[in-house]
Amino acid sequence: MIAIKVFDQQTSEFQEKIFTPEILAQGGGLLGRNAKCDLMLNSSDVSRVHARIIHQAGQYYFSDLGSTSGSMVNNEDAQTNQNFLLKPNDKIRIGDFVLTVTAIKSSNRASNSIVAFIRTSVQFLAVVGVLTSLAAIAYIYLPLDNLSLNQLFHP
Repeated sequence: MIAIKVFDQQTSEFQEKIFTPEILAQGGGLLGRNAKCDLMLNSSDVSRVHARIIHQAGQYYFSDLGSTSGSMVNNEDAQTNQNFLLKPNDKIRIGDFVLTVTAIKSSNRASNSIVAFIRTSVQFLAVVGVLTSLAAIAYIYLPLDNLSLNQLFHP
């Protein structure tokens, strides 16, 4: 999830937009003055479809889509289709709009699944280690000449 605060310098109005990886994966994340854009920036300095926010490998990027008046990321001119890695507090300028990245939360489900798998595996191996140690202690310290397994577990 990436949260962006938008400031319109002409009207001094603020708005906030949140993009999720799911929205971006479905072709969302479009910024422009067209009403079908996910973030509508109503100004003649903004192209109909000006730019896009994309999500790749758990990271968020800004890309100008060949707009007429261009874009800036942290006071650097954005070239057409150049991906800018976004971080909290980054500033994007599109016409009279200043977009500030206010929050980024990683929700990469693949990495979360891997972490859960590793955590479960470590717990399993810890249990196996304890049981193996107990079996070794029992083998060393218990006289097994006349004991059956049933007697060993149910004295």
